[in-house]
Amino acid sequence: MVSLAENPYAETNVKKSRGEEDLYRKRVWDYRIIFTINDGQLVILVLKVGSRGDVYKE
Repeated sequence: MVSLAENPYAETNVKKSRGEEDLYRKRVWDYRIIFTINDGQLVILVLKVGSRGDVYKE
């Protein structure tokens, strides 16, 4: 999470989330971190952390 906070765009395992304009996903082993970036305030808001099968469920 530290490297994500320093520069989220430099991470190699960060991708835009499908179907969600402002959401990104980061892969960490079998887990996914779903987050959004607020550049105006340099804030990363982590919305959900969970296993790949569960994190995308509403």
